[in-house]
Amino acid sequence: MGFVIHLGLDMLPGDTDRRQFIKHGAIATVGGGASLGLIDFLQAQAPKLKKNNKALIILNMGGGASTLDLFTPLYDHPNNGEFKAIKTTVAGMELQETLPNLAKQAKHFAIIRSLSTTEGDHARGTTLMQTGFAPNPKVQYPVMGSMTSHQFREADGDLPSYVAIGSAPSNAAGFLGAKYGPLYVANPGIMPEKLAAPRDAVVPPDPKANPKGKGGVAPKPAKERPKTAKEREAEKAAAATAARIKELFSLSSADDEKILAKYGNQPFGRGCLLARKLIQAGTRVVSVNLGGWDHHNGIFNALPRVASAFDMACATLFEDLQTRGMLGDTVVLFTTEFSRTPRINTNAGRDHYPSAWSIILGGGSIKGGQVYGSLDKAGETVKDSKVSVNDIYATVYKALGIDPSAQVRDNFDRQVTISGEGGKVIEALSG
Repeated sequence: MGFVIHLGLDMLPGDTDRRQFIKHGAIATVGGGASLGLIDFLQAQAPKLKKNNKALIILNMGGGASTLDLFTPLYDHPNNGEFKAIKTTVAGMELQETLPNLAKQAKHFAIIRSLSTTEGDHARGTTLMQTGFAPNPKVQYPVMGSMTSHQFREADGDLPSYVAIGSAPSNAAGFLGAKYGPLYVANPGIMPEKLAAPRDAVVPPDPKANPKGKGGVAPKPAKERPKTAKEREAEKAAAATAARIKELFSLSSADDEKILAKYGNQPFGRGCLLARKLIQAGTRVVSVNLGGWDHHNGIFNALPRVASAFDMACATLFEDLQTRGMLGDTVVLFTTEFSRTPRINTNAGRDHYPSAWSIILGGGSIKGGQVYGSLDKAGETVKDSKVSVNDIYATVYKALGIDPSAQVRDNFDRQVTISGEGGKVIEALSG
C-alpha cells in the first residue's frame, strides 16, 4: 500500500497557520526564499507557546476492543474467558496477560473500570466516543482532537496543531470549520512524495541576471542560464528542508531506529513513535488508530495478535514520554467505540456491549497507578463510581489545562459545552 499524506490547505489549523506551515517547510519548493526546515520551524515556535504547553495523544482502537480481555480481569468467573490476570508494578492493580509490557508502566496511567455508555452500533458508538455527543443529523459535532485544537488556537502560533495517523474521521472539525481538522497521515514511516521537491523544478528567471533582454535579445530560459547565488542558496535551503521533513516523517534517524523495535515495527508502533516526535516538535494533538478489534468470532485466538501491537506501542510510549520529560505535559487516552459482551457467544467471540467497560488514561496531571470504579463479578454492570463519556472529556480537558465548562457555538449559534452535557471531572484522578 502506498503512502498518502493529506495536505489540503483546509486541513491545517487556520489561515495564518496554513500560510506559515507551507512557507516554513510543509512543501519544499525550488527557487523560493530560504526557510527553516519543518523540525527547526516547529521547535522555534515552541517558546512562543503559553506556559500551559500541554498536548494530547489519543489511542483509538477501531472495531470495539474487549476491555474485559485487556484491563478488567474477572478472575475465576467464566466470563473471563481464557486469559489470566497478571500483576503490574503497582500493588493491587492487575491487567490481563494480554498486556505484559503495559503492566510494567502501570504507575503512569489509571484504569477506569466503571465507564457506561449508550451506543452499541459501530458508527454511533464512534461518534459518541470521539465527540462526546450522540449522533445528531442536524449537528456535526467536532471530535476531541479538533475541539482541543480549537481551545489551544491562541497558543498554537503557526503550528499545525492536530494530526491523525492511521485514520481520520470524516468532517472531524464539525461545526468548528475545516481549519480545525487534522493533518492526515495514512502510513507513518514512508516519506510522502507530496512533501518532496519536484525533480524537474525550473528555477525562475532572475530579472537582474538579464534585465529586459538587453540588445533586443530575449532572456535565456531558466534552465540554460547560470544560477545566481541567491537561487543556489534557495535550492540549498529547500534541500535541507526536504531532508528534515523526511527525518520527521520517515522515522529514519539513528534515534528512531534504536527505539522503533520497542514500539513495534508495524503501523501502530510507528504511528505512536511519530506521535511522540510530533508532540515533541510542538504539535498539540495526535490521534493514532489501531483497527481489528471486532471479535465476534474466535476472540481468544484473534485478540492476542492485535493486543500485542497495542501493548508494545502503548507501553513504550509511556516510557519514552517519561524518559524525555514529556509525560507531565502529555495526556494519553485509550478509547474505542464500546467494549464487548461479558458472556461469550456460540462462536467463541464477544458481541457489542456499551453498558459497562474500562479505559485507561494517563500523563499530564492525571494521577496514575490506580484503579477507579469497578464492575460486578460477572463484568455485566457497573458496581460503583459510574463514569460517563462526558466525565472522561471533562477530566481530559482539565488535565490539559482547558476549562471543561468552556462553551462554543454550534451551526445554529447555540452554546455547546465542550465536554458535553453533565460532564464532571473525576477528582480522584485529577491532579
